[in-house]
Amino acid sequence: MRINTKYNVGDTVWAERFNWDFESYIPEKITIERMLMVVRKNKSFEISYFGNGTFGFFEDEVHPTKKECKLACDVKNKINRKDKNEN
Repeated sequence: MRINTKYNVGDTVWAERFNWDFESYIPEKITIERMLMVVRKNKSFEISYFGNGTFGFFEDEVHPTKKECKLACDVKNKINRKDKNEN
C-alpha cells in the first residue's frame, strides 16, 4: 500500500483551529513537526499533522494558504451559528 501525503515535515501550512474564547474556527499558521498515519485492516487511513503544540489536525483541516483556510473556517462558523440558532 502506498500513501501519499499532501504535506511533509517542515512545510508551513494553515490549520483550522477552534478558538474556545470566541467559539469559532480561525486560521492558524503551523510548521509541521510530525505526522501520524493510521492505517486500518480495510485499507482506509487517516493522516494527522502536528505543529509545535500537542494538537493535531486531520489532512482535511490543513490548507496551503491562509485564504483557503479562512474560507473553510467561515463555512464551519456559519454551520455552528446556524446550529446554535436552531437550539
